Amino acid sequence: MLSDVAASVGLSSRTGHNIPQLVGDTSNPVVIYDWKDYLSTLFHPIKNVTKFHQFHVSVDHPGVVEFREFSDSPVVRITLRKVSKVNVNVSCDDLPNVMFAKGLDLYLQWYLFENSAKSVS
Repeated sequence: MLSDVAASVGLSSRTGHNIPQLVGDTSNPVVIYDWKDYLSTLFHPIKNVTKFHQFHVSVDHPGVVEFREFSDSPVVRITLRKVSKVNVNVSCDDLPNVMFAKGLDLYLQWYLFENSAKSVS
């Protein structure tokens, strides 16, 4: 059962970092937040971030990240923070907006219904 897998994941973490959640569990729902919109108010995005392999941050330059595509590539340096203050207070109580699933459109629902009915018979 899926609940057995979730229990195994929970028990596999010695420090308690693995916290399984089952989608559809009404007693402990999975909440999805709009982190992209929320973080865009505080930070500049790194364009094409997935093509870079090396990142460097330093306590000497807070809010600045240096990155390279490859070890012999030139260093690109940007300031991530949009706010110039060194300490930006972000409260743990100040969460992004909750995102809700839009669901499947009627065409796709009907397609899945028809094709799952064929595979069962």
